[in-house]
Amino acid sequence: MASRDGRIVITYNGEIYNYQSLRSELMGSGDHAWHSDSDTEVLLALIEQRGIPAALKAIDGMFAFALWDERNQELTLARDRFGEKPLYYGLVRSPGGAVELVFGSELKALLAHPAFERKIDERARALYLRLGYVPEPHCIFQDVFKLPPGNFLQVSPGFSDERLKPSSYWHPAERIAELRVQNNRDPNKDGALEAVLTESVSRRLISDVPIGVFLSSGIDSSLTTALARNVAGSSLETFSIGFDDPEFDEAPRAAQIAKHLGVRHEILYASEEETLAVVPGLSGTYDEPFSDSSQIPTMVLSRLARSRVTVALSGDGGDELFGGYNRHVAARQYQGFSRLPAVIRSALGRAMESRSASNLLSRSQALFRSKGTQVPQLDIKLKKYARLFRAENLEKAYEQLISVRDEFHQLTGRHQDRTNLDVSLVGTLPPQDQLMLADTLGYLPGDVLTKVDRASMAFGLEVRTPYLSGAVFDFAWTKCSTERIRGNTGKAPLRDLLGKYVPRELWERPKAGFAVPLNHWLRTHLREWCEAVLDRERTNRSLDWFAVEDHWNRFLTGEGVDAYQVWNMLMYLDWFERWCGGSLAELRSASTA
Repeated sequence: MASRDGRIVITYNGEIYNYQSLRSELMGSGDHAWHSDSDTEVLLALIEQRGIPAALKAIDGMFAFALWDERNQELTLARDRFGEKPLYYGLVRSPGGAVELVFGSELKALLAHPAFERKIDERARALYLRLGYVPEPHCIFQDVFKLPPGNFLQVSPGFSDERLKPSSYWHPAERIAELRVQNNRDPNKDGALEAVLTESVSRRLISDVPIGVFLSSGIDSSLTTALARNVAGSSLETFSIGFDDPEFDEAPRAAQIAKHLGVRHEILYASEEETLAVVPGLSGTYDEPFSDSSQIPTMVLSRLARSRVTVALSGDGGDELFGGYNRHVAARQYQGFSRLPAVIRSALGRAMESRSASNLLSRSQALFRSKGTQVPQLDIKLKKYARLFRAENLEKAYEQLISVRDEFHQLTGRHQDRTNLDVSLVGTLPPQDQLMLADTLGYLPGDVLTKVDRASMAFGLEVRTPYLSGAVFDFAWTKCSTERIRGNTGKAPLRDLLGKYVPRELWERPKAGFAVPLNHWLRTHLREWCEAVLDRERTNRSLDWFAVEDHWNRFLTGEGVDAYQVWNMLMYLDWFERWCGGSLAELRSASTA
């Protein structure tokens, strides 16, 4: 869309949720002739009147856009605060030596350029093998980057590589410092959560197409559903999927919550065959290697929801803002046992990984089942706690808690730098807050939002996230960590508010996430696919084949390699074959340069 005078032109992906109020403000100035009721025209008018940085600060939305200013001969790329929508950019060098800037919402768009060289970035690959995703600003290919959330990049013709430096329009750490000062002066900080979240939900329910809610029975999605029900009424539709394995099946609880709230609810009990049918296509849906196994049910759920609605609300972001992950609770515990001598902590870590600990774990799981309760991935959680005991400091502890694997260099054949995530952005914050902020800046855009965006857009479904608004962020960070995490229980403000709408017995249980029986699948229904991927790797050698074979065999015999490490490896190998299989010799040469 072009501005009224043709000076600026925008190509834009996303939604501006507060565009109607912004339009009213702009209409008050009386200097704009409106031609539509679209948020795109409002965005253009806002940029014309206030400039890029001020416009970006004013909008509440999920977006990625490119804007060309004809008068100034300047291109601007911009991305939303939390990274809900992706934006890739990079350099392509033609055979004649010319350097071009390429950009797009999908990496596939850049790969379509005839001069694009698919050279693997070793740093990005190492980060993927540790984390299960490639974090911003890195990209799996050399000379390509992801624009970080809350940033914009301005480029003029004749640019140099050194000038490709994004600028921040939203500084979370600075905003938190401001909020802590303001909060000390605000006697009315309590009681605002319901109003803030309701406003965010209401904005995201504005649509001229059918809209629904993902309901998993967890706290975040249940509260989103309750507030959306208040706004939209009983016609609201909710969706969940179920599994035959009761350890991973949240559908009955979701149905109970939907019934209590009085909304229309649909459950898809997909067979294992139907669910696993999405696996061979995952590397085509996710432009970069990606191995969060909840991508599988997210794909299935998106397909179900798209058959009924065009837009869906999700509960993503609640964990990061309100302390919902086990690691946020563990950060406080780490403070205590980090004072122990290293030799004692190391011994405790080894004990937790011993055979006797494994036997105790099996008995504990049996006890949970006898009481009708399941704790998915309890073995993985114990393994991470064992790593935690050996961590030297909080940053290393965080790396251990979010890592898929530790000894990833066995696959690459060389050591790489650590993730170097900075969890000390605000030095005065307690450990729980530091980890929440690190998750908001890293894990949320790199894993959670990537998973949902790619899976939903594969079926033409738009997913909106009410927790990810500037106002909700502000509310969350006016709360100190002890207000968000009470004892060993996170998300206390959300729990208190949800209790107003839904009885606690329907949702009060150990955190499960969107887990799947991956261990069982890899050994049974997916084994043929796994071995086909490994057979290709025997020839292609994108990783150290001997380490790959060793990891697979150790997984099959139960010798220290878990299903998520194998999935991480398989997702990379399948991705590499799909996107780089035609230029292996060149890639191998680039990797050793």
